[in-house]
Amino acid sequence: MNNKKIIALLICLSSFTSLSPSFADGGKKLEEDLYQESLYNESIDNVGGDKDEANIEKDNPSEDVKETPSEKVIDEGEIRKILKEIKEEDPISYEQEEEIEEISKDPKTNTGDTSSLPIVYYDTSDIDEIFKENKQTADEKIKVSGDYKLINKDKTTYLYDKEGKKLSGKRELSGKSYYFDKDKGLVKESEVIADGGKFAANSSGELTLVEKSKPGWIDLEGRSYFFQNDGKLARGLYDTGTDRYFFDKETGAMARSEINKKGFDRIYSEANGIAHYIGWDYSKGKLGYFNEDGTYTKGLRTIDGITYGFDENGKIFNRQYKKFGNQWYYFNKYGEASKHSGKFAKGWVGDRYYFSDGKPAEGLQKIGGVTYIFDELTKETMTNTTKVINFNRYKLDSHGRATFIGKIDTRQAVMGTRGLFKPGFSQYLNRKTPYFTQKDPRWANRRFSNGTFSGYGCGPTAMAMVLSRELHRNDIYPTNTAIDANDYENDGTEWQYFIENPRMYGLNSYDVPVNKKAFIQALETGTMVVRVGPGYFINGGHFMVIDSYKDGYFLINDPYYSDKNTREKHTFDRLKAEVTVAWIIKK
Repeated sequence: MNNKKIIALLICLSSFTSLSPSFADGGKKLEEDLYQESLYNESIDNVGGDKDEANIEKDNPSEDVKETPSEKVIDEGEIRKILKEIKEEDPISYEQEEEIEEISKDPKTNTGDTSSLPIVYYDTSDIDEIFKENKQTADEKIKVSGDYKLINKDKTTYLYDKEGKKLSGKRELSGKSYYFDKDKGLVKESEVIADGGKFAANSSGELTLVEKSKPGWIDLEGRSYFFQNDGKLARGLYDTGTDRYFFDKETGAMARSEINKKGFDRIYSEANGIAHYIGWDYSKGKLGYFNEDGTYTKGLRTIDGITYGFDENGKIFNRQYKKFGNQWYYFNKYGEASKHSGKFAKGWVGDRYYFSDGKPAEGLQKIGGVTYIFDELTKETMTNTTKVINFNRYKLDSHGRATFIGKIDTRQAVMGTRGLFKPGFSQYLNRKTPYFTQKDPRWANRRFSNGTFSGYGCGPTAMAMVLSRELHRNDIYPTNTAIDANDYENDGTEWQYFIENPRMYGLNSYDVPVNKKAFIQALETGTMVVRVGPGYFINGGHFMVIDSYKDGYFLINDPYYSDKNTREKHTFDRLKAEVTVAWIIKK
């Protein structure tokens, strides 16, 4: 506003109020307001290098200021003319849109206290230079108490947060739902997919639910979305149970042929949407090294100073020999390569059998027309016992020859306490995984394997924790899972139990290589069970549950040591030294 005209108007008002009593009260109020605005504008004029000019004007006031009320008498019509001129000089018009006037203060939940924000219309948007000037002026003028603001531009409406970031997706404004497209702004007269289902936007942009969400995939206008069981869209990196995908964090649309960020990691989405971590990438039992060009590393590759080997599908080699060119290598349980002479055992060596590439036989194998079962840990033939593999029970004689004797009962065990003890977890640790201990007095002295639960029950106790978490149930106890584990007990619980038993409950079990990235990524999709040998955690073979990873440490639910191992935080190096095998159990 022109300061000279304001001051002139103040003089006019001072004179006029003495002449017109009926205008006196309103004139005094207007006089005070205009005087305060003139002071504000003077302070603005003094900012940005205009201090000298302001001082000159102060020392040499204009002729308008020199006039006194007695020197010039102005009637009411002239006052209104000055007001009209001031108003016409304002380059921007502000309009309050009634239908969209309150914006949520919480961008994550779209709930909470709301505040009314102005909608800014640019009257000269067809002229670039004036448009830029108007935009700058408008940005300076807008002072709001909320975290969002709406800006009308190019004949549509966009939603921004207080940092100036354009927002998209379904938003609640003034108790009504609207949808903002990243590129097109407020959606009108069209259908959209958002939390809750499919919606139709009317001519004002208000949304109406036309199809309630159902768990699973839904497509609209070439974009794919995935609804979770709670009716909300999957967002970010998400495992649907069949594969892993990356979904827009606001709209929920699946990413295709692009790279997105997830914390410090980058996620590559293929054209079909399947997502991979760039670098070490683990999914469903496969650990590989994924490149920015959308391919897996194959053959030998040195990563962070360590040489690894990968097969034709990009899966890492471990616990085996492989030849590259004229050089043999041995890859240990971590996948780390060391050169080898190529001279290794082949065929039968004692109770072990080695294939032509030097890899020892394990599990169920048919050699020379005879079926054998080799122990997972020792790699030796099992004798004089029974063994379950793929829900089939085998009897092994003194020579290790296996004979099929029938299938086991794959029906789910009856859950609950059965009235035998008081319900509840052993302890409440405020973790993702409920906690049980094999030493819980409710079952510690019950018989299991070659002794009692307290000494041999880590396997079924770990499985009870896993099933409780993955199935979201609170009626699964170690006494229930022990019924299934009896088919897999052999001086404790065999590894095969963690491979097969989850399938009876609609879950899957996948091997996880002993690799830090593999552990972290696996825990994003399910619950992990590890088998450790003698060392820091215990003095023998033992199963534990890894609950989660946070701030550089792993949290463990140990069925035996609830204090030493469960309440401490553990580095990967500690786990790496002692874990012999690991599984991720998930839907």
